[in-house]
Amino acid sequence: MAGPIATEAHVDVDGLEESLTSGNQFGTGGRIAVRLGMPRLVQPLDPRGVENPTGFEEAAGATSLPFPTAAVFGRAFRVSSKSVRVTRMRKHFALDMPAGRFARNTLVASLLGLSPLLVLYIALTPGFTAQLAGGGPALWRFLRQALTNGLPVVFAVNYVGFFLFAWAVDAKPDGMRQALVLLIDLPLRVLLFIILHAVIYVVSADWFGSFGGSRLTALRAVAPTLARSALFENISGVYLYATLASAVPLYAATIAGTDRFEGPPFRFPGQAGAILAALALFCLFAALLTATAKLIVRFQSG
Repeated sequence: MAGPIATEAHVDVDGLEESLTSGNQFGTGGRIAVRLGMPRLVQPLDPRGVENPTGFEEAAGATSLPFPTAAVFGRAFRVSSKSVRVTRMRKHFALDMPAGRFARNTLVASLLGLSPLLVLYIALTPGFTAQLAGGGPALWRFLRQALTNGLPVVFAVNYVGFFLFAWAVDAKPDGMRQALVLLIDLPLRVLLFIILHAVIYVVSADWFGSFGGSRLTALRAVAPTLARSALFENISGVYLYATLASAVPLYAATIAGTDRFEGPPFRFPGQAGAILAALALFCLFAALLTATAKLIVRFQSG
């Protein structure tokens, strides 16, 4: 009868390599290779040169395997699933890609997030469709607003978010950088959203005569506008929710890429847990922006 043997489990997932050797019995010996989450039993030869008859079904059934081997399978599946999700994002946003390509991908993501929401805003605003259909100054002001205010804000916020993601996944996937992204990104988004609106409003007052050509009036209009944006009451709400298209994939991939978010709140089938957590984080961003804007309004009124 065969005695205890060394069973080596090898995990190679997206550049992550691990090996575990245990002194458990597994037939007359076995070597388990895991590639992208799919276990494959590599049949060894026993001392007599006869192929081991152990089947793939036995190897795939984690409950029938020795505990350390089953643990390796479970961890390999989790690492593989997370790695695939993060890799999809890295294809488009990575630190080692040319800056022009990174900016182009950010611009595409920004346009994809902005365009449908602009159409929705037009459809939901009474009489707005008729005004734009007539052309003239109304159409010109709307296009100018979208191109000189909306697109720069959405692009800048998305660019910073994608850069933080690329920085987070560039290092060894220990989860620390991914957690830092979630801590840094939220307050940074709020600050960027407010500062960029202030700068663009002032420039619009100088270049286009908006706000009566007054810089002070332009600055004082920022906070009241942003305080209502989360409710989609003005066009700044379009810009706010246009960043949702980038924030949710960013947060979901970041959460899925770290073991720090494997507790009960995140245990959902497939990617549902990461997506729900990402949506919750975006709602937190909208709430923080609204609260900050209302505080500024109160300060201006006092």
